[in-house]
Amino acid sequence: MEIITVQVRDKKRARILLDLLQSLDFVNSVKLESKEATVEDVDSRQETLVHEAFGMWKDTDITAQSLREQAWTRQSR
Repeated sequence: MEIITVQVRDKKRARILLDLLQSLDFVNSVKLESKEATVEDVDSRQETLVHEAFGMWKDTDITAQSLREQAWTRQSR
């Protein structure tokens, strides 16, 4: 027998997955364990989102000076 652990972000999708697994004839049992998100989970996800943004401007010609100039022209309107 093999055991697989899967973490699903929301209850609706977890329920869909649970129903699918229960419908398979070769699956012996399926358990659903709910876990509330902890501060560590949220921090980890936020860090991942930040890392996904790395390099998004790498092929553009944007400088700190050009950003400052744009910001000043917007404020003076």
